[in-house]
Amino acid sequence: MRIRFRRGRFALIALIGLTRLCVGADANDNSFDSIEVMLSKLREITQVPALSVAIVRNGQVLARSTVGKVDIRNQVEALPEHRFRLASVSKVIGATMLALMVQRGELDPGAPIGDYLGGLPEQYRSLTTLQLLAHTSGLPHYQARDGLRGMTHYDTAIEALESVGDRPLISIPGDSYSYSSHGYTILSALYEAISGEPIRESSSAFVKEFAERNSPVLEEFQSRDSLRSNLYSVDSDGPKMLNPMDRSYNPFGTGFVASATDLAYFGDAVLNSPQIDEETRELLFRPITLRNGEKTGRYFYEVAFGWRVGKDLSGRTVYHHAGVTQGARSALVLYPEIGLSIAFLSNAAWTASIERTGFALANIVLENQSPAILGGHHDYTGSFDGDEISGALICDGSSVTCRFSDNLGALSEYLVRHSLGKELKLGWPSLLVRGSSGYALKIVTSIGVVDMRCTFASSGCITCQAELGNGRILVVNFSAAMFR
Repeated sequence: MRIRFRRGRFALIALIGLTRLCVGADANDNSFDSIEVMLSKLREITQVPALSVAIVRNGQVLARSTVGKVDIRNQVEALPEHRFRLASVSKVIGATMLALMVQRGELDPGAPIGDYLGGLPEQYRSLTTLQLLAHTSGLPHYQARDGLRGMTHYDTAIEALESVGDRPLISIPGDSYSYSSHGYTILSALYEAISGEPIRESSSAFVKEFAERNSPVLEEFQSRDSLRSNLYSVDSDGPKMLNPMDRSYNPFGTGFVASATDLAYFGDAVLNSPQIDEETRELLFRPITLRNGEKTGRYFYEVAFGWRVGKDLSGRTVYHHAGVTQGARSALVLYPEIGLSIAFLSNAAWTASIERTGFALANIVLENQSPAILGGHHDYTGSFDGDEISGALICDGSSVTCRFSDNLGALSEYLVRHSLGKELKLGWPSLLVRGSSGYALKIVTSIGVVDMRCTFASSGCITCQAELGNGRILVVNFSAAMFR
């Protein structure tokens, strides 16, 4: 069957009823059909109440799309203006603020923090800003004693140092990489001590001047905010609203909220604002090494001045960070070579390859990917994480979405562990797209969007491949007749 490509976006409006989409002047409508479908299907699979994405390049919104509810009980529809918790994406907000402090000559990132911040336990005084930002300080991450964090409100970042206390280091500073949010509590207090202003006021003023937006801002836990989403958890019974825990114990580590649009604009300013000179940008994105010369970070990234530096699914350089906390899963991804910033936010914590989902959504724009309408039952053979699988891509020809099934094999077994225990016997929603780099099959799963790149093999087959999790490779082989 010949593949047909969707012309225009209006045929999908009924399907995506709750989506709010804005398309930039240079945008491809066919490409943004794909974004709408991806978000809508991802929400169905994960049961996350609301998802919001925004893509900005050179000060212009190329696309933004928001689906779902920020308040299920009162049926409040999520809008692009709604703010979500940033979780650990807050770290790159704080890191950027500190980098500008370095640029102004107010902070030496290699000097002991005890030179700027008094009252620290002895073992913390010789730590440096660089070590804290890159998680090489030897500070531990959250421990059993931190189980009640979020139950106390702190008016200032210096007061919040109480939440770190006097705990021993777990390694010699500079010798190993060990992720620690406690380091960012200290960095918040460091910024506050140098600036001489409460972190809440100074951070808000910084964002307004730097990005010319009203968010990110530190969450106002004790006041009402009509733009802030409610917080949810998801389990096999569906989403449940949560009573928010206070995040004032760690402003730079997990304290900010923002709309996806404002966060994407912040990322765009990091790439393009004349307020950052080239030396400071190099500081922000130059990976930090351990004392023995080894890399920091994990999986597909290294850690720089708070930012993670790596490659996306197509080998493009990306600067990024992701986060998870009570009622939030978040990601911010910057493409420096293209000047593009994409923010992806949600109002529930869920197991997700959220950076890779961000890459998959960005590829829709970067490669002008248009959705196809494919009919029929297309069998495949392949493998997942070394195990043989077989199944089919099942399409009815009436919409752009198909179903990708592995007959409840190894792939489904892996995904079901992250999908509230539900088997999708009919398969996972999927979308075939074609763009400047050829065909791609995007599969919407419980852990996010799997972006499979498809190539024509000399054997007459079409091979599609992607990585899931930490090094798990999915490969499927279709007959080339599928594309005729």
